[in-house]
Amino acid sequence: MADRVIGIDVGTNAVRAAEVVLGATPRLVRFGQVGLPSGSVHEGEVVDVAAVAAALRRLWAEAGFTSGRVRVGLASARVIVRVVELPLLSDPDTTSTLGLQLAEYVPLAPESTVFDFQPLDTVESDEGPHRRLLLAAAHRDAVRPLVDAVAEAGLRLDAVDVIPAALARSLAPTPPPGGPGSGRVEGAEGGDEGPVDAIVSIGAGTTVVVVARAATPLFARTVTSVAGRRVTEQIAAELSLSSEEAERRKRGVPDAGAEAHSPGVRVAAGPLTSELVAEVVDSFAYYGGQPGALSVGRVLLTGGGSLFEGLGELLEARLGLPVTAADPLGDVELGDLGFEPEDLPFLSPYLSAALGVALGGGRTKAKRIDLSPARSSGRASRRPLIAGAAAALLLLGTGAFHLQRAGMIGSEQAAAAAIRAEITALRTVDADAGAESAERTPATLRQIIESARGRD
Repeated sequence: MADRVIGIDVGTNAVRAAEVVLGATPRLVRFGQVGLPSGSVHEGEVVDVAAVAAALRRLWAEAGFTSGRVRVGLASARVIVRVVELPLLSDPDTTSTLGLQLAEYVPLAPESTVFDFQPLDTVESDEGPHRRLLLAAAHRDAVRPLVDAVAEAGLRLDAVDVIPAALARSLAPTPPPGGPGSGRVEGAEGGDEGPVDAIVSIGAGTTVVVVARAATPLFARTVTSVAGRRVTEQIAAELSLSSEEAERRKRGVPDAGAEAHSPGVRVAAGPLTSELVAEVVDSFAYYGGQPGALSVGRVLLTGGGSLFEGLGELLEARLGLPVTAADPLGDVELGDLGFEPEDLPFLSPYLSAALGVALGGGRTKAKRIDLSPARSSGRASRRPLIAGAAAALLLLGTGAFHLQRAGMIGSEQAAAAAIRAEITALRTVDADAGAESAERTPATLRQIIESARGRD
């Protein structure tokens, strides 16, 4: 039986949901959106839990979704997505190692951070096989209100996904054998050479820039200083329009004979569109300066803010790259959505994120990212700490290969064996042991780690 998955995108102005039947070719069978009161979501994070929950309940009532089990996406400046490389370890030991090294990868306080990872591939190095991972992390305060809103709406949360990964799935999919996917650059398939896609998703409160290859984000940045709502407010202020009329003018929707995208609208929005373009250009420059960065072949625009006339041309001129409207429906079959075919091009900019969240679900043995606070790999427990000590030893052990004398290597191996034996003994401690044992274990682990570090 095919999996049915519902993905939710909670934006600044609206909540959107897409229901997908997964298979060789995914089929979109339902999509809906409901507006949000102003201020309910700020810079990608839920502020008013009750308002978002009410919108979700209304969305389910109006759109007729067939299940209450959902995946939800998160986009915020406090969400970090990056590719990291670690020695080849088991998933539990990888989790523990990431926890110990989290401060090196994420500019968030480790004690306030939830994180998870998704394995990508295995690569060979001088120190042996390593595994490339997609690491996602977020501040707990960015995740918790979103989770609470889903629960208050009476829905069952399957996972908290990250919007950069969702956009990569829906707009830069893995191509089928024998041909490139619609969201990829021809010639980028296979190996590490060739250009990759960049995605610029302009919402009302966030602008998400993603560099993606084969449904995997290689780089992601979320900008909150300038996005669609600020452009609308600027147009309204400069032209003395209501917010609703300014939004229609920005999107090019004629109203009562008024000229859409008039020169006055473009002039009014000019300073902010220039600021937005500058932020995107800066994001590309930062990515390009990273070790191993691949060349970008084209830019795909999505999100409601991408409909502003002339934005694509501005980006093309500044980036020197082709910029086109993204098509999330290119690799998806369409069910009876209740929309006319001529409406689909207008629907696409609002669909990409929710569709991508849904595409990340389904029954699979493959590990996938889930930042749910109750299930995230970043939750605190004694077992990850113990496993983390073992993982730290493995990391430190790779340094032993660089020692020049065989005798030194032998002594390191003997010391590591002794410490592993102590860790094994620690693992036999009952998880429900008394307070005295619970208090003593972290100190013991610190001693083990410091001892190993001292012999690096």
